[in-house]
Amino acid sequence: WVFPLQARFENTVKLTLTNALLCSWSYFPRTIVITALNAFPILIFAFLPAIFVNSFFVFSFIWFAFSAYLCTKFLRKTMDQLEELASE
Repeated sequence: WVFPLQARFENTVKLTLTNALLCSWSYFPRTIVITALNAFPILIFAFLPAIFVNSFFVFSFIWFAFSAYLCTKFLRKTMDQLEELASE
């Protein structure tokens, strides 16, 4: 949450970190989904390394781009809501 907040809003570092913590709790389901998307390849590598090695191309080129795209969709929706609240 820190990087999207820093990209969209002008705050001090302390306020950005505080807002990131608040966002992670306020939007907890989205936080879980984003964490799961980013943790999936790590979990596959840790528990099923043979599958990870066999599907390295998929994880290298397709999964990381796909997960970044999905995370951006989740974060964009949230940032738009926060901008609306900030403009009121």
